[in-house]
Amino acid sequence: MKTRKRRSGLYIYLVLLLCIIIFALCFMLFYNYGLKNARPEDENLPLPKTAVESKEDPIEDPVVINSEPHVDDREQYEEVTTDYDRVKSSTEIIFRTYYTLDNSQKEESVPPTFDMIGMTKEQVEAKFPDWQMIVFTSQKIVFERVENDTNKEEEKYIIKNINGYIGVLNLDGTVRETTSTPVSTLPPEEQEKLNKGMTVNKEKMIKLLQDYTS
Repeated sequence: MKTRKRRSGLYIYLVLLLCIIIFALCFMLFYNYGLKNARPEDENLPLPKTAVESKEDPIEDPVVINSEPHVDDREQYEEVTTDYDRVKSSTEIIFRTYYTLDNSQKEESVPPTFDMIGMTKEQVEAKFPDWQMIVFTSQKIVFERVENDTNKEEEKYIIKNINGYIGVLNLDGTVRETTSTPVSTLPPEEQEKLNKGMTVNKEKMIKLLQDYTS
């Protein structure tokens, strides 16, 4: 009885082992079959191109644009600033000064200095901190400022009645000259002008004094 049981157990063991071997063989066969069928499709897939093999759409080197113009080439400045508001060699720069004491103004127009070519609005403003920028274009730049003074290039004076006599005042109100000619000796129209006071330049002042005192 014991011998039969051992034999039956051995048979079962062999059957299981045989089943495992058969399963393993079947798995390997199906796996290899699947790989063989998949290879033709995989071979049709495009392979990645290497940097040497790829001849289509070559990658060009990036173009580097120099945003800052060269300081030694004035023509290059003008090409760079064609479409922008920057200083050009043809830009007109106007400095306008208002004088409060004689109510006059002086205007001076100058070309840009070489170092200003290509400058932006902010750069030009920083170069002239004592002036107020009114206009900035590539054609014209206008600066203004107010001075509590007189225009030294064209000094002006006030001819006025000073204590009944023809006198001359500076614009700040100080007496420059008093003549010995009474205002009452002049025609009424001239007396009225002197009572109000007339602001004139130096040339006009000399001429009026000559006319009044002659």
